[in-house]
Amino acid sequence: GLGVVIVIGALAIWMRFDTVNQRRKEAKKAQVEAEFEELSEEPAAGGFPVPPLDLPHYHGVQHKEIPSGTN
Repeated sequence: GLGVVIVIGALAIWMRFDTVNQRRKEAKKAQVEAEFEELSEEPAAGGFPVPPLDLPHYHGVQHKEIPSGTN
């Protein structure tokens, strides 16, 4: 009687929340894929600090050695 109704009600509520979680996972996955597409088109969009390739030491300009005084 009443116990069966409670169990069925609990299962129905759990199924409802489970579909919400499933939708949330799919939305997150779609967002990650969109970010991946953006990164593949625009490498600087990720925000990871990468030094520019036109810095002087890439062009054979040597930095000055600082004498350590332990020669």
